[in-house]
Amino acid sequence: MRRENFNLKEHCVSVALTDYIDINAFLCGNKEVDDYFHNEALQYGSEMLSRNFVFIIDDRMCNVVSMFSLCNYSIDMMSVPGHIKNRLQRKIPNTKRKRSYPAFRL
Repeated sequence: MRRENFNLKEHCVSVALTDYIDINAFLCGNKEVDDYFHNEALQYGSEMLSRNFVFIIDDRMCNVVSMFSLCNYSIDMMSVPGHIKNRLQRKIPNTKRKRSYPAFRL
């Protein structure tokens, strides 16, 4: 069976994931990734912990072809000037300041 390449740029549109886009039918085959997109991605996006995007076939909003997430892992505050650091930290809820995350390894 010959496998043809599918060009996302030619056939799809990339849009930010919102609750208006039905992703329930999309499965990538990895249970943890599927669980993240189906149950947590919108919440992470609203808490500004990640930005989530979907590639859809532009003639039908319901046909999701691919999804990806950009995660805000950390910001090095040591290189940020004090007045800017204070302004940024006021926008971050106290529960998220100085939160420790395990190291990510591939």
